[in-house]
Amino acid sequence: MELLVDIGNTSFRWSTVAGLADGSVSSQQHLGELTPLLDAQWRQLAAPAAVWVSCVAGEAVRCELRDWCTKHWGLKPDFLRAQAAQGGVKSGYRQPETLGVDRFLALQAAKSLSVTPVIVVDCGTATTIDALGRDGTHHGGLILPGLEMAVQALIRGTDIPPPSSLEVDGLFGADSGSGIAAGALFSTVALIERAYAELEARSGETPRCLLTGGGALRVREWIRIATRYEPHLVLMGIVIATDRSSR
Repeated sequence: MELLVDIGNTSFRWSTVAGLADGSVSSQQHLGELTPLLDAQWRQLAAPAAVWVSCVAGEAVRCELRDWCTKHWGLKPDFLRAQAAQGGVKSGYRQPETLGVDRFLALQAAKSLSVTPVIVVDCGTATTIDALGRDGTHHGGLILPGLEMAVQALIRGTDIPPPSSLEVDGLFGADSGSGIAAGALFSTVALIERAYAELEARSGETPRCLLTGGGALRVREWIRIATRYEPHLVLMGIVIATDRSSR
């Protein structure tokens, strides 16, 4: 048994290769502290042969995971890193190692799912939008605040009362709170649509658009292009990057 782990800024997802194929994935919020989650979910597991990890949450979280695995299983997890080329994807970053590993892995998963150009959107703490050519060339990407972060940033900088919910009824808010929520959502939607149009013009083909992350379904409800929701793109990318698909 080998574990696949995706640690975002606030999310913690894990599965096995077989579990991922069956759609069996555990997803929790970690809030910067992993030990309680690991004690609850992993303590009863037999020691795996390997732990493959995508982590963008920082060194403290990586150390916590490393220490837990060493203490309980006598092994060190393997932390994946972005590379110049892997899994059919060629990085578009000037310094490939600085691309977020979660984005790099999601691109590899997207490449395996599509024979056309594709826009890959991860709606998490931050929202990232990446453009991938038919041949696997990464054209670069965009990073903007996630839906909740965008709302929180505006509230912190003004006296506008916070919205009671991030749900919206339409483009125009009926009060300041709903206006903030709608602004965060529809600015994200508009930028995704703009990225899609740019990739379509650049490639001369109709791209696909893959959505992942905690805010993906909220975005998908209002976007005006065809999309596909793939909740576990990063874990799928780990399977590809580590060549675990046949195990």
